[in-house]
Order: sequence, then C-alpha cells, then structure tokens
Amino acid sequence: MVKKLIWLSITVLLTAVTVYVTGGGTTPTVTPTATLCADCTAVPTSDVTTTPDTNTATPAATLTATTAPTATATLVPTATSTPAPTATPTPLAYAVQADTPVYMTNFAHTDAACNWAGVAGQIFASDGTPVQNYIVKVFGTYNGSAFSSLVISGTVTNDPYGPGGYEVKLGSTAVNTSNTLSIQVFDNTGKAMTSALTFSTYADCSKNLVIINFKAN
Repeated sequence: MVKKLIWLSITVLLTAVTVYVTGGGTTPTVTPTATLCADCTAVPTSDVTTTPDTNTATPAATLTATTAPTATATLVPTATSTPAPTATPTPLAYAVQADTPVYMTNFAHTDAACNWAGVAGQIFASDGTPVQNYIVKVFGTYNGSAFSSLVISGTVTNDPYGPGGYEVKLGSTAVNTSNTLSIQVFDNTGKAMTSALTFSTYADCSKNLVIINFKAN
C-alpha cells in the first residue's frame, strides 16, 4: 500500500513536469496532499491511547513537631536536724566557803616572815565536820613561771589552820598576780569535788598568805 502511494506521487510529479515542458513553461501549482515516508505508517489520532501516568506522587508525610515533656524536679525532703538535748551540769559536791578568800600575814611560818607566800585553808562537810584525805591542787603561773602542786587535807604539821587543813607554798617571794593561779579539790579517787577557782596574790607582806576554805553543798 505504501509503495503504491509512493509510485502514485511520482507519477503525478512526472505528469506535471511533462505538461510544463510541453505546454510552454507554465508551471501548474501542485498541492501535495500528504508527505509520506517510505517506511512510516501514519497512525490515526483516534487510535492513539493515552496511558495515564501511574507514577502519582505520594504526598509527603506531614511531620508534626512534638514538644518533649519538661522534666519535673522531684523535691527531696530536707532532713530537719533535731537539736540534741543540752545536758544539765550536775552541781559539784563542794564550793568555796562564804567570806573566803581572805588575805593575811603569814602566821604559820613566822621565821620566814615576808620571804614566804602561799595558800592554805580547811575543807568541811555539809555539817561542818573537817574532811581528811582530800586532794587540793594549785596550778597556773606564779612569779613568771608555771606552777603546779598537790597536797592532802589533814596532813599539815601541827594543824596551824585547824583539822582538815591544807597548805601550798607558792614561793619564797611574795609577788602580785591577777588570777593567774587556780585551786581545785578532788576526793581520794580523783573525782572533782569543786570547780577550779582562780585567785590573786599580793607582794604586800600583810597579804602573803591566802586563806580559802571549802564546804560541801
């Protein structure tokens, strides 16, 4: 069929040329009806089937931002400290007797006179009975030097201060001190019977003996 159409077109073209040559040069206008190719077959438009595009774009998933939950701080209960009970100090068994210390002339060692200084006295039970064998400690600083001495009540020769008396020699020179010495009484087991009491001394020869008595509460 295609070949026939081609030959028909060639025949028409040759006829037109012949007419032109024989007819005096007038060129007829030939309107070609179709342009055919040797190996092509025209496909009617009605036979063309449009294939729908199956590659339909899938809508992208819409991502919704999710707000991370805010961490809630857990409050740890604060430990409440309970104040420890305050211990009430137990009153000591003995205290300094009223009206002491007393400052006087050294009457127990008259031969030493003013070349002697010391502290002495007595220890009494609550009923006034003299107490024997208690320990009296004097400590601190005297005449610029550290001082410490222990004596036993009731052991002073000739009892110049009375029964249950004690005596501590501070030195051979009377000097002024201001609460640099302390005195304290203990029982014969070493248990404190009194608190430590500070006292002063004087360089005056009329005050070189300090009398301090103790009595049970």
